[in-house]
Amino acid sequence: MRYLIVFVGLLLCPSLTWAAAGQVESASGDVWAIRGQQTIALASGAMVEPADVIKTGKTGQVRLVMSDDSVVFLGPRSRMRIDRYDTDQHGLVAGTFYLMWGKVRFLVTKLKRASDSFSVSTQTANIGVRGTEFGVIVLPPDENGKQSPYTDVMLFKGAIVGRGLKGGTVLVKPGQFVHFTVGQVPQERSITPKDVERLGISPLAPGLIEPKPMHSPPKPVNPEQGQPNVPGSMGQPGGHQPSAPEGQHPPHPPHPPHPPHPAHPAKP
Repeated sequence: MRYLIVFVGLLLCPSLTWAAAGQVESASGDVWAIRGQQTIALASGAMVEPADVIKTGKTGQVRLVMSDDSVVFLGPRSRMRIDRYDTDQHGLVAGTFYLMWGKVRFLVTKLKRASDSFSVSTQTANIGVRGTEFGVIVLPPDENGKQSPYTDVMLFKGAIVGRGLKGGTVLVKPGQFVHFTVGQVPQERSITPKDVERLGISPLAPGLIEPKPMHSPPKPVNPEQGQPNVPGSMGQPGGHQPSAPEGQHPPHPPHPPHPPHPAHPAKP
């Protein structure tokens, strides 16, 4: 009787109920969940659970909607474990992923409490999240089973804290790319279009924010006009002509400038 009461109490307590971590919204190619001793093919509508290892084939991709509405996109030839995904009536309590290799892109809902957590780990980095959009790349093993010991992270929106296992901590800002490897300080730079192309996962990730292209340096300003000193401005070819000489009439705005007329036109 005592065990029955405990069992019923667990079912009635929202913070302790058992639930799926998320659901497959869309999938293409070969996508599986390794659950204990089973390997389950995943298709649209399938549920994923904590401790599942999500695996994709060479052309496989999957879009997961987690129980708090966060979204996870796993690209081709990837392998990722959902270590933990706990929610309560307020939203996410703790979400923890381990990316063994491959490409993954996260769109994380904003965490509501300071105690809530969302993190992604790899063999060379730990990434802490408060609500953001970012991608992670870890190269898969080569033909000999050897894996490159680095992690590449790119942040599109929000903020994340990246910690190298032996190489320091960095606060990543939107538009930044960070390279983590063993025993070195994380290397930071701006995201490039090639980085986004390398991450891929665009067919299953519509509407995600892409990094804006770098703007060209501002052009010099003409101090007389307060406008960029470009063709068409004062003193440049194709621009407005200087004031007409004395005795001639300058053009009137807003009409385009006309060639100056002689002060005394010749008589026929």
